[in-house]
Amino acid sequence: MRTVVGLFVVVVVAAGVVLRFYTHSALWLDEALTVDRARLPLSQIANSVKHDGAPPLYYYLLHFWMQIFGQSDLATRSLSGLIGVVSLPVAWRFECDQPVAKLVLPPIDRKRKSMFGHCAPWALG
Repeated sequence: MRTVVGLFVVVVVAAGVVLRFYTHSALWLDEALTVDRARLPLSQIANSVKHDGAPPLYYYLLHFWMQIFGQSDLATRSLSGLIGVVSLPVAWRFECDQPVAKLVLPPIDRKRKSMFGHCAPWALG
């Protein structure tokens, strides 16, 4: 039974990853503005986001990402997709490791115990 549930979880996550990258639409306005700022020279990125209050790290990462993978819609969206996919096992691990969860999660979230189904028995690690 655990194998079936584990396989189901893997299939659902894989489908989510594929659907995350699959799109027919052009960049949305906020995505286009992000790409526009990431295209700036490195010395101008921090100043361009100063009024938004957004930290510039993502813009720097996207700047280098676009130099490596190009500036197509798929290429620019894939950095966010990759960060999202990589964060899933990290979030799962923090959620299942209760001492870490006490440090990371606010008290109201700890009362609900887990956003991943109370650290289900098929949890990795």
